[in-house]
Amino acid sequence: AIKNPPCVFHHFAKTQEYESDANNSEDLMAWIDTGVVTFLPHAAKVLRESALIQLRCCTSRGLEDMYSERNNFVELGIEKRQKVSHLESHEQTVSGQSLGEFAQTATLKIDLYSDMLQAMQTGSTSLNHFDSSLRRYLEKRCVDDASENKAQWQWLFSEFSKLKLFTCAIPTGSFFHLGTTWELADFLTIGASHFEEVPEIALRNDTSSHKQRMRSFGNSIGLVRRSGTFISGFPTETSRYSTALNSVLVSKSTGSAIGEGSVIEHSFMNCPNSTIEIGERCLLSGIRMNFNGCSSIHIPSGLCLQMLPLKKSNGKKKSYICICLGVDDPIKDVPVKTIFGMDFQCVLQRSGLTESDIWDEIIPSSRRMLWNAKIHPILHHSSSKGDGSHVDLTYLNWIHELYTQNDIDLKSSSGLKHWKSLRKLSISEIRENVDASAEALHRRSIPSGKFVESRLSEISEILMNRKHEPCNFDFVFDLVSSSSSENMSSISRPLVSQSLRTLDSVAFKAIKEKSYDIAGRVFMTMSLMLSDLAQSVPTIICIDKKQSNKNELLKLSSDINIESFDLSTMELIVSIRKKVLI
Repeated sequence: AIKNPPCVFHHFAKTQEYESDANNSEDLMAWIDTGVVTFLPHAAKVLRESALIQLRCCTSRGLEDMYSERNNFVELGIEKRQKVSHLESHEQTVSGQSLGEFAQTATLKIDLYSDMLQAMQTGSTSLNHFDSSLRRYLEKRCVDDASENKAQWQWLFSEFSKLKLFTCAIPTGSFFHLGTTWELADFLTIGASHFEEVPEIALRNDTSSHKQRMRSFGNSIGLVRRSGTFISGFPTETSRYSTALNSVLVSKSTGSAIGEGSVIEHSFMNCPNSTIEIGERCLLSGIRMNFNGCSSIHIPSGLCLQMLPLKKSNGKKKSYICICLGVDDPIKDVPVKTIFGMDFQCVLQRSGLTESDIWDEIIPSSRRMLWNAKIHPILHHSSSKGDGSHVDLTYLNWIHELYTQNDIDLKSSSGLKHWKSLRKLSISEIRENVDASAEALHRRSIPSGKFVESRLSEISEILMNRKHEPCNFDFVFDLVSSSSSENMSSISRPLVSQSLRTLDSVAFKAIKEKSYDIAGRVFMTMSLMLSDLAQSVPTIICIDKKQSNKNELLKLSSDINIESFDLSTMELIVSIRKKVLI
């Protein structure tokens, strides 16, 4: 039932008609790479059919079939593919070629933009000039009569030139490119910001108009600084400018900190007795640490760290790959200019590493890039009695030393020796070895909610048993301080209400048991908590006590057992809660 949209193809030169809609020159953007390519039913049918016959050399199943036919292993169905897979897994070759080597020569390299879309009809194309258009199409691809793939290129142009290419433009739309690590990190930080000023460390070289578009887009999709996260033990002065999604971070060390502009996602770092220091503009993903012992983890500013589970083999214990790069490191640039966010040659000189320590010798100098550099270590999940289970990240110490000890030779660094002793993979190898289902399970099972309940239960026990331990609500302050006035109610309210109900329950029980010293400590704790919350809130709305009445107080105090409080106490609670909940 879907038909081609009733719109015509516009050449880029015709975008002048839309210039009046833009506020300034910075808002004018080229149309290329700013949209989504959709194959409508007829075009999709052509694409599927070509993948079975003429372009089967561009699919994995088609290559397996061609490899089998070439080597006279023509069988039927699954049994045939099992034999090909068996040959590949044992690196056996027939006729001197493995399946991978065969694919290098047999595959027709086709690009969506320059090959498929350029063959389609546009508003300025005429089928009357088919021969001349085909000739120019083949010349651009250096295809002549002697080319082995000439018939395939001719067929591709012949079939796709029958299809019409339409564009549907949104003149007032904006475009964000999130194709690099730093672009993603900056968007998650600035796009979720609600403060008048964002630290310069998070802005990079973006203009104020670009920053405003990022904020507008982030707000339209509901981007927030905190989601499904429990953070305790980190100062809110800088962590409020960071973004944490689906993560648990716990540390009781005074040296722990989260730098401005950093993004943490899908990480579980429960290290109450360890120091966790995360620098500025870092991107952490999938970090696993559940460690009760004493340790120090220092992640330098501008570093991207991602941990992914590897597929198990032969019943071996669980292992992970830890990708470590600079946020601004170009993955496919040749020659390599930076590594771990630092000058490449400087790192080699200070560490004593050579290119043979990083690349396989079969890779020529002209092809050596971070994409195929074996610098990402395989780490094993370990556990010790009383200390919990964790993945040892102490190898990062030598990278931290690169940043902090500028004039010191690191050849004898214990962290560097540890890193060199580990088996390492390149990014190009990681894709085939990662266990995606295990990573998905990890992301679904991060227990941030349980940590909230556990901490509130712990506070109740401290108060009721008169323990001389702090009743710390920093996990509440972290959420409130990182929330905007727009999403304060939906994000912060449940946690604030839950915390107030916990304290109210303890106070009510203490008064009922005539343990007035406990009740007094509860009220003092509640007073401090509300006072700190008031300081954490970006926008404060005060209550005019003269206009307040008991009905309003009862309405705003509905979450609390109001039998425990007199009118003046309720007014105090409402005056503060209006600041954090409205």
